[in-house]
Amino acid sequence: MVPNICDNLTLNKGDLNEHDNKTGQTHAEPESAGVPEDKVLAYILLAENVFISDVDHTWSMLGLPIHQQPNKQSDTEIGKNCLLSYGCVILAGTKLGEGVIVGANSAVRGEYDCGSIVAGSPAKIIKVRDGYSSKER
Repeated sequence: MVPNICDNLTLNKGDLNEHDNKTGQTHAEPESAGVPEDKVLAYILLAENVFISDVDHTWSMLGLPIHQQPNKQSDTEIGKNCLLSYGCVILAGTKLGEGVIVGANSAVRGEYDCGSIVAGSPAKIIKVRDGYSSKER
């Protein structure tokens, strides 16, 4: 069974179907289990305590407490072959290209090209993986 992560999340081709008790990591494999293609995983490695969101709080109404203000949904996309390391936070509207590696405890918002290695809070590109051409990025 694939968990409902969030409504506007795109995780490409696959199925969240294996949890490795030795490493504590969850693996996404390429077989779909009846989940719509735009809502499934493709060889994405998720470490523990990863948070992925498609919702932001708004705070523009000054006299209204934030918890009573409307939420704003934004599409979040995660390409195939990504690694989301321990404790990282993928914020609403983020777009990760194929093969992106996110460092542990990073706060990620924005668009990152294929093969980027990002880390920090806020996350910044610290390196681009070998084998990814500028055409792919």
